[in-house]
Amino acid sequence: LNARKTADDGGIQGLTDVLGHGKLFADVGSCHGLTSMAISKLYPGTKIVSIEPAQPSWLMQQLNLRCNLEHDEFKKIHTVLGGVGHNNEDESSLMAKMMWDPRSTTTTRSWTPDYEVKESHIELIVKLRQLKVLLAEANIFGEAIDVLNLTCEGCEYNLIPQLSEQEFEAIPTVIGMVHWGYIPTKKL
Repeated sequence: LNARKTADDGGIQGLTDVLGHGKLFADVGSCHGLTSMAISKLYPGTKIVSIEPAQPSWLMQQLNLRCNLEHDEFKKIHTVLGGVGHNNEDESSLMAKMMWDPRSTTTTRSWTPDYEVKESHIELIVKLRQLKVLLAEANIFGEAIDVLNLTCEGCEYNLIPQLSEQEFEAIPTVIGMVHWGYIPTKKL
């Protein structure tokens, strides 16, 4: 998170045209909720859905948001515990193994290479659900996402390809990070 830079330069400034009253910000891989909290402060009235798959990080996010936001601000951020995946009606039980580092404030990864695994890492099993299902858990039904923030350490390779071309084109702004792997260039 670089709060001083514009979205074009890896930050969250400069989103005034796409965030604010009645707009929807989906924060996928929200960890401790810092980006969601900053969006809440910078762009009042924005609906925020904060999605985090790692139970310990999600719990810390709850504490962070409750301790650092006024009650009314906290209630405007819809937090969802869940992992984004490509489940459908035929595959309703896909799970992912993730490595959580209790000493890290930002990372839970489903792709940690063996040489990076440490004794302190804790293995978590997360049920994967489609983005629209996770949004529905936050009582967001059929609303267009105005800004999609992907800082989910690899889930972008499940999330982006699962969207139809029409769904992807309907999201005006996608920010975040792309991690190792491959997304077809037609989806970039």
